Amino acid sequence: MRLAVLSDIHDRSQNLARVLARLSQAEVAALVCCGDIGAPSILDQLALFGVPLYACLGNCDQTRAASLLRLGHLRHARICQTSGDLSLKPTGKVAFVHHPEIAKELALSGLYRAVFYGHTHRAKVEHLDLADSQRVLLANPGDIQGRYDEPRALVWDSESDAIQWAYA
Repeated sequence: MRLAVLSDIHDRSQNLARVLARLSQAEVAALVCCGDIGAPSILDQLALFGVPLYACLGNCDQTRAASLLRLGHLRHARICQTSGDLSLKPTGKVAFVHHPEIAKELALSGLYRAVFYGHTHRAKVEHLDLADSQRVLLANPGDIQGRYDEPRALVWDSESDAIQWAYA
């Protein structure tokens, strides 16, 4: 299964549109957003992509949390307050969260095959080696806002563990 992971949109609808256009060529099965969505219109833009949407709220979403959670329900998206997870059969569970310190705790728990996070606006991919030869992907897709670098998302293939980048 191929997941598209993005974060830190901060109301940049034009950047998001360009990244989603790239992602449409990647044949992803779901979108995962690691917080700092922004306005409810951004959530609509994500939901209209046409694949299941999973998201958590970030620190900048807290003043709009009620409306984002309500709209997520109306759009059949799974929006979580702090963190969420999903099962990818047969490859295991994936977690997503906004804050990197929580992401690292989740990765070290050994419960997940991959953990994705945002908040720092900087792309980072690492693999953590746990006991019993278990390896966990811990990754930040960078941001859609374009704060430090070109707006981007990542595409993760759960079967091969390969990552590709989708730039605006």
